Amino acid sequence: TFKDAQKTLDESITKVYCQEAPLYSKHLGVAGRVDCVGQWNGVDSIIDYKTSRKLKKKEWISGYFMQCAAYAIMWEERTGTPIVNLVTIITVDNEAPQVFVEHRDNWVPKLLETINEYKRRKIFRN
Repeated sequence: TFKDAQKTLDESITKVYCQEAPLYSKHLGVAGRVDCVGQWNGVDSIIDYKTSRKLKKKEWISGYFMQCAAYAIMWEERTGTPIVNLVTIITVDNEAPQVFVEHRDNWVPKLLETINEYKRRKIFRN
């Protein structure tokens, strides 16, 4: 539960700009609701919360990082303020929370590839 992550969150989130905010991007053609935009250890960040029964390996969760990269692009498109720090916090049953910090630009190419593939498949489904 997020109670398990409370200490980590209290220590690391130094400012909150918004929570559960709806965002969209005309550029990407996507929309979503970001968990938190704020400062993680003093750095403007997209902060996403996940839960899991088991620990996750970084290579298993590329979708989480692409999701955060999309939120970062949406945030910049809506506000004019770039955010490149992506933080994914995963609460894990009977474990300390996992925290992954990534750079937006490492995930944008894969995000764009995934969106384009989705659009291509949707076109050819009819």
